[in-house]
Amino acid sequence: MAIVLVNGDVTGVVHPAKTWGELLDILDAERAVSEDVVTGVRLDGVDIPAFRAPAVLALELDAQAEVCLETTRPVDLILNTLDEAEAVSATIVEAAQALGGSFRGKDVAGANRALPAFAESLGSLIVVTSAVAQAATADLSVIGDGRVSAVEMINNLIAYADVLLAAQKAHEWSRVADVIEYDIAGAVRRWPLVLKNIRHAAPMLVKTVA
Repeated sequence: MAIVLVNGDVTGVVHPAKTWGELLDILDAERAVSEDVVTGVRLDGVDIPAFRAPAVLALELDAQAEVCLETTRPVDLILNTLDEAEAVSATIVEAAQALGGSFRGKDVAGANRALPAFAESLGSLIVVTSAVAQAATADLSVIGDGRVSAVEMINNLIAYADVLLAAQKAHEWSRVADVIEYDIAGAVRRWPLVLKNIRHAAPMLVKTVA
């Protein structure tokens, strides 16, 4: 059994479910009717970020468990994700300038330690862009920055990463800096144009953006 609150409001419905996974199935079905999705969960006052992870789904619910849900419309979720991706792209460009300078300076060891986190941020931007485009039914092989498609931009970033790793392995620090500052930063600097075009190309977003 569970007492469910949605966006702070008590639903007044006590759900018969023995595990969180069983309850989530019921809640997802209800949300489909109201055309919104679950984006945040607290179980008995504890935030559960990975609330769809298998281990979490198997959690047993107490007899009077209190479940607090945060929900949003898919369109709003996509728009928020696009906003976040744009902010991340700006952060990556700033980080690229700083990291390139470090590779040109005396603290090459520190730059090498910072490189994995930079690469992870870049990879996350690619993954998020691909995921949000899929959710919005926007074709990345068609839209892009106005010059090339987003698919080509992504492939270019992957190619730049390969060149960077080869230069790092060869200890060619100036080459590493060049790839980061000019190739990668140059591509990511144009990323907001991709995100903008996702907004305008996605059928489900056209009315919202307009």
